[in-house]
Amino acid sequence: MYSVAIADDETNIREGLRDLIDWHGLGFALTGVFDDGNGLVSLLQKSPPDLIVTDIRMNHCSGLDVSQYIQQHRLSTRVILISGYKEADLAMSAIKYGVKNYILKPIDLDELTDCIKRVGDELHAQYEASLQKVELHHTRSEMVGVLSLFFDELMQGTLHNQSLVRRMFGLLYPNLSFEQSACFSLALHMRSYDNFIHNRRTVPAADLFDCIGAFSASPSNNIEVRLISQRENALLLFGLLRFQPTETVRDAIAPDIQALCDALRINSGMLAEVDHLETFTSIPAMLGSITHTEKRSLAEGLEQFGRQQKELYTVLRGGNESQMAFAVDSFVSYLECIEFASACEATRNLLYTVSAKLRENLLSPAAALTLDSAFAQLDAAAGHADLRRILMSTFLELCVALQDEQNGLVEKAKAYILEHIGEDITLEGISNSFYLSQYHFSRTFRSKTGETFIHFVTRCKMEYATQLLVETDLKIYDVCSRVGYKSVRYFTKLFKEHTGMQPSAYRQHMRIREVLQ
Repeated sequence: MYSVAIADDETNIREGLRDLIDWHGLGFALTGVFDDGNGLVSLLQKSPPDLIVTDIRMNHCSGLDVSQYIQQHRLSTRVILISGYKEADLAMSAIKYGVKNYILKPIDLDELTDCIKRVGDELHAQYEASLQKVELHHTRSEMVGVLSLFFDELMQGTLHNQSLVRRMFGLLYPNLSFEQSACFSLALHMRSYDNFIHNRRTVPAADLFDCIGAFSASPSNNIEVRLISQRENALLLFGLLRFQPTETVRDAIAPDIQALCDALRINSGMLAEVDHLETFTSIPAMLGSITHTEKRSLAEGLEQFGRQQKELYTVLRGGNESQMAFAVDSFVSYLECIEFASACEATRNLLYTVSAKLRENLLSPAAALTLDSAFAQLDAAAGHADLRRILMSTFLELCVALQDEQNGLVEKAKAYILEHIGEDITLEGISNSFYLSQYHFSRTFRSKTGETFIHFVTRCKMEYATQLLVETDLKIYDVCSRVGYKSVRYFTKLFKEHTGMQPSAYRQHMRIREVLQ
């Protein structure tokens, strides 16, 4: 039963509305009869009815005023306005207050009854929708519990009750396959962590859980993410894809991972950077790759698996072949503890990870051919011995290829510096000219030359300056300009640090020395 109130300043119309309409038969209970709109406003303040039937024009407070009050206070009360022919302009004005139902005088009871029925149908539809919303909210609340249980089971690592996990997965993701749904582990580095400690600000673990949970709950995101461990300035997360990707998992989830980092920055104030990303073609493949015979948690398994792969890549970039052979042997020993199918999957993930990291710094043709060959050999592998052979040969060949590439890079960089010695040579500029990140270029240059890029450039400029001072009569400011500096004071400072003398004193010293010889 819905509630209704009526108002009209004409007694006959007011009593007729009260007595001639079968309110109960239409599903309404009459809660108020008023001769002015003020009575309706008072009722709206105390207990808003579902429907108001009112004259549009009354002495003190009109039906239009009542409609305006309803809109301003965002009430859900429906309004039927009764209007005379001469008041059509007022009825049109009520449109801006959301009034949709009008009855013209003289009142046709059948027309009014039909209008009330339509309003009743609308109220019933609204009620049904609200019930469905409550039921949906309740279902979602229960699903959140199932979702938490699902991830809790996963994080136990051993998953003794896999049938239960499969059933929960089918309930949570009816459009996905447990055996084919891709997943990933993600290590995030919170690089502003030190600043938070310095400023005596901390982000509670609960806030991070809430932030990540809110991100996962958003239907606009394609990944489901859970925080499974937090250590100092590092977060380890496990994630599922809510869709079947048509591209590589790494490429498919890249926008969502960036969105997650943005959400952490906005909601927790911490700047998150991707430290390590491992992708798996399915949950069983992931579990097979990280689970040894002993009992371990998901976090422990993913952390060890990530460390193994990170160590391999670090040694690969270092270029020491003996260390490379030892690191590969250690990883293969790890693979031999798991089933062959899972070992193949882990090997494939490793090769994909190495390939992706190398592509960040432009994959050389030799390295690309080596990786292509490794993938082809992996498809034909028949046992763990084949995996050992494939990984050992692949990483040793990559090691040689990368060393050749780095040696060539450094020689080209040196030549570039000497050719542009009179210019302002910056790390950013030379890195861009070789299409490399500043970090990668700087690290490679130092590992091959034994000195930093800045120190090498400064040394070359100072050596050229000493040559100009001895072999020419150029003014000091001209020499400064020739070696790419705008400030004579700064040039003089660097020159003295390099030679122990001022430029003018160095020129005089060298010329006296030449005469004495």
